Amino acid sequence: MTRPPLAALLHQGVAAHRAGNLADADALYDQVLKADRSNADALNLKGVIASARGDHAAALRLLDRAAKAAPAMPDVHANRGNALAALGRGDEALTAYREAIRLTPAHLEAWLNAGGLFHRAGRIEDAVATFRAAAKACPDARVFYNLGHCLRDLSAPDKPQREAWLADAAAAFKKAIAADTAYMPAHLALSATRADLGDFGEAIISLEAALALEPNTNRKRELINNLGELQRKAGRTQDAVATLRKALALDPLDTTVGYNLALSLAAARETGEAEAIYRKLIVDEPGFLKAYVNLGSLLRDQNRDGEAVALFEQALDRDPTLAEAYTNIGACFADRGWLFASNLQHHKALALKPADPETSLNFAVNLLRLGRFAEGWAPYENRFGTFDQQAARPAPPPFWRGEDLRDKSVLVWTEQGVGDEILYASMIPDLAGRAGRCRIECSKRLVPVFTRSFPGISVAAWESPDTPVNSATDVDVQIAIGSLGRYLRPAFASFPAHNGYLKADPALTARLRADYQARAKGKKIVGLAWRSSNARLGAGKTAALASFAPILTTPECFFVNLQYGDCSADIADARARTGVEIFQDSAVDPLTDIDAAFAQAAALDLVVTTSNTAAHLAASQGVPTWIMLPHAKGVLWYWFARREDSPWYPSARLFRASTNTDQWDAGVAARVAEALTAFNTSGARRPGETS
Repeated sequence: MTRPPLAALLHQGVAAHRAGNLADADALYDQVLKADRSNADALNLKGVIASARGDHAAALRLLDRAAKAAPAMPDVHANRGNALAALGRGDEALTAYREAIRLTPAHLEAWLNAGGLFHRAGRIEDAVATFRAAAKACPDARVFYNLGHCLRDLSAPDKPQREAWLADAAAAFKKAIAADTAYMPAHLALSATRADLGDFGEAIISLEAALALEPNTNRKRELINNLGELQRKAGRTQDAVATLRKALALDPLDTTVGYNLALSLAAARETGEAEAIYRKLIVDEPGFLKAYVNLGSLLRDQNRDGEAVALFEQALDRDPTLAEAYTNIGACFADRGWLFASNLQHHKALALKPADPETSLNFAVNLLRLGRFAEGWAPYENRFGTFDQQAARPAPPPFWRGEDLRDKSVLVWTEQGVGDEILYASMIPDLAGRAGRCRIECSKRLVPVFTRSFPGISVAAWESPDTPVNSATDVDVQIAIGSLGRYLRPAFASFPAHNGYLKADPALTARLRADYQARAKGKKIVGLAWRSSNARLGAGKTAALASFAPILTTPECFFVNLQYGDCSADIADARARTGVEIFQDSAVDPLTDIDAAFAQAAALDLVVTTSNTAAHLAASQGVPTWIMLPHAKGVLWYWFARREDSPWYPSARLFRASTNTDQWDAGVAARVAEALTAFNTSGARRPGETS
């Protein structure tokens, strides 16, 4: 029989190899080598088979022979690199990959394997550099995908740098998708990266694209679960509930999906069903401690503190190192006003998880409420690591750490809510007195007030942490407005007396004052506000207007509505119950024109309110302001503990409920009404007003 020519034998071997018939392929390559011991193709392919079988030493011997026979054959060097890498000879492997790339600059596999070798060795920066170079030589989807993953794995020195690298990673994943729109791993990675950046809306879009490409049913269920979680984090709680119900229908026994559904139900205020799911999880999976902790948190939100603490203690019985349980017990104690007992629990949690921002912030808030500023201000900086707080601004410029500011320019940027921004602005005059120049980036609607109140200070409207108004070259140092207290309010003695530091439009104030005086006919002009829209803390800052009946029926008062939003139903109900009319000035809308709201507050004799924006509008101008507070839960730290005055606002008076169990708004309203009677007969006048 005539032996087939070598080319035909090699062709048959390659066909068998591609079909996964390695034994047949190996035998055919042997036939080629019998006739030609230096056949580089046969040596190379036999080396690949040896590597596939795990015999990397044999593979390397074959590939060394192939490289000697055909030194200009790039695939041989790339395969040598693979064998060397498998044998733990990384530096030699990299040399082989580089030779393959030198011979063929667009050698995709050599680039991918070289970058992968760096990545596995923990040399992430080298891996990034390799994949960046690969992207220029061969812009393949896999190159961009691997570049993105390496960027995600870079060790960042701070949060801004971490976010910058995540943004680069997202750009790389987008390029991978542009190169191959059906490349599902890139869609998944882009979704995860966008979620890490807090862009949950875009993360959802990317995950939905991945779902459309996923053929595996089990994997689909996992992705549907992840989609529900993203929807919850994006605030789309009803969508999350519907999505997670679909995931649970695919596998009713999936504990993770059930847990996530309970989280979304709780966020959607469907607390009964959420509680039922958590309780079932605890029965079915007694070791699933997150269910205990989250059910306890759910009960705490419903003021069922005793049941909540019992659940946290059950979790600690199973795992005494569960820091989250101590943190939550501490939060329950703080809700009761037991701040020292609360801090003991936070100490335990921080001993187990020293870097946990939520626990550290809770601890700081307790200390600040107690007036222990020296201990409290530093951990208060951990607010930037919590889920519901905006990110700290990136550097440069560096952050102010209390050093001398003479001949230096300092930028103060806003954070938290408008009320907090107004309160913390009381420190701006102190800061301006220390600095050569002071600049403020504040909420857009506060620009007119701050510009008027702080002459000589540059005031600009702030939009988001990603779009600072002032460039790094404009200022020497920067600081968040809530961080000023660390350096300017180290003790109660450092709070200055003042008659107000913010100024309303004087012409508008005078016009409103004259109008209200004409309507009041000699009665005291009293502004009222009673609720907050704060999603997390609003319940503790909201009263029922109907419970203000003792206040409303106090003689010689003309009441003006300061409450923002549509409150016509509340006012109509109060009128029906008491027969008292609360004047609604349609020319003033705090939500659209806060400058007018400042003028309205300045036009009043007195403001009576819960702890909402109205309190800050009035007290920051020195208007007598009476603030109604619950006993403990819902009291913001800057009203401190047990005080009846406010170091922040000398014109403020605090009316606190005596316990957590009384109807704080009704009980406190009775005491406010008594004080209001005395106020009406005292002849008290507004600051700066003469008889």
